[in-house]
Amino acid sequence: MIGAFVLITVDIGKEEIVLKYLRRLPYVREAHVVNGVYDVVAKLYAESGGELKKHMVDIREWSKIHHENIRATLTSIIV
Repeated sequence: MIGAFVLITVDIGKEEIVLKYLRRLPYVREAHVVNGVYDVVAKLYAESGGELKKHMVDIREWSKIHHENIRATLTSIIV
């Protein structure tokens, strides 16, 4: 199993919508709105690196479809 922290920057006022979406995903263990450079932090788990990449693509696709603009993400794999 592989874990990662995903640091997310969203458009102003979209933090809670993105947070609610992330918390519904089965592979997201935790998600929080935070202060600082990033707006939302999520902790994800997957069976492999490939699966983790798929989860990240899914999150970005949701953002495009629903116009909940995730502006940037930074993924840090847990070692």
